[in-house]
Amino acid sequence: MRTAYNFTFLLLSLVLLSACGSNNPESTTPENKAIWIEEALTTIESRSEIKAISYWHEEWEQYKLPANLKIDSSEQSINTYRTLMSSEYFLNEIIIDDDLHILPPIKGAYHSAYPGFVDDNKESVTLDRIERYENLADKNLVGYILAMIGVTV
Repeated sequence: MRTAYNFTFLLLSLVLLSACGSNNPESTTPENKAIWIEEALTTIESRSEIKAISYWHEEWEQYKLPANLKIDSSEQSINTYRTLMSSEYFLNEIIIDDDLHILPPIKGAYHSAYPGFVDDNKESVTLDRIERYENLADKNLVGYILAMIGVTV
């Protein structure tokens, strides 16, 4: 019998767009984005029901305005992200059962990202892009580990 494991997964970029929306130029300053990242990740650490996060590391134009969610869009943003991701709370090693089902962590949240996989409006997932993001963030991604062992989510 297969057991279903449900846990809360938070896509950080969608929350970031509403908090630092591209239609409000003052909300997208480097200082405000770094503050948002700090508040978001600190809040996540205090919410035990959130078991996985994914940061959407991407930029595009929306409503003729730039939307830059990349963690390295400013020195403040990347430094804040790296500092908070260094916490043991954000996990990059998955827990799986004997049937290769991903189990929710007892403590912490899985760290994942969507690290800029779009070229000319086409998905372009490469090991190089994953590794560049991991180097940028100073932390490995759960998604890379999943791909290595052949588990799809």
